[in-house]
Amino acid sequence: MNPSRGLPRSVLMVMLNDVDTCEPVALMSGNLVSAVRTGSVPGVGVRYLARKDSRIVGLIGAGPIQKACLQGIMVDAKQAEEIRIFDLNSETATKFGEWAKEQYGVNYVVCESIEDAISTADIISSATSRLRPVNIRNEWLKKGSLIMFTGAGLIDEPYYTSCKLYFDNAKMHAAYMDDARRSAGPLEEAYKVMMGGQIYSLIDNGKLPAIDKIPSLGDCACGTIKVRENDDERICLMTSGMPIEDVAWSYDCYLRAKEMGLGTVLKLWDSPHWS
Repeated sequence: MNPSRGLPRSVLMVMLNDVDTCEPVALMSGNLVSAVRTGSVPGVGVRYLARKDSRIVGLIGAGPIQKACLQGIMVDAKQAEEIRIFDLNSETATKFGEWAKEQYGVNYVVCESIEDAISTADIISSATSRLRPVNIRNEWLKKGSLIMFTGAGLIDEPYYTSCKLYFDNAKMHAAYMDDARRSAGPLEEAYKVMMGGQIYSLIDNGKLPAIDKIPSLGDCACGTIKVRENDDERICLMTSGMPIEDVAWSYDCYLRAKEMGLGTVLKLWDSPHWS
């Protein structure tokens, strides 16, 4: 239990199994693996979608996932000199800012509103609970800005119809849309609980291209499409997380741990009950 809030902590575990025998190979905490994997996606987004002269990073949310996101962002945001942070808890935002200052030598500003945090930002990362999506106005996002969602968020419709839009994996989002259409309740209600639900609704209503026409981040990395064509383009990267990456990276961590002699052998018995 989390004594400060009286709520159970979220614990994510990864179990790796032998693909042939299904025997357990390793059991590890997935919280850090999943957080770092989640944060790496915005890092790739900055590499291919952000302006190279980006100097101000705006953050919505100051939790552990945002910390991982900033670590990814700062790999390629070489010119960043200021971080602007909005969180519902100003103390949490301040602690986050002190950590960022120590890690990256950048100034930070704790902001009283989302608008204040992002209206001057070149790179924006929204990492908040999908249970409490943030609301963003089109006019708050300046020319040339990149906004990346690893948490739920809503933006005025004119933004989406005028920006360049990318998914982490468009085929995965297409599958989510299919799941929503097969759900028992109203489609719009199903969309409301999905990270990209607002975008899916705009696609269904013909206000955005079909989902197979919206490129994925992998297309950018492979160089198969033109990405940022000028410094005025506003770009949005909508992610939803790919758990298969958790498994892949967990296996890599397992192999490295073996090489380094790390970990604890989990002994189930001295001898089997039946042999």
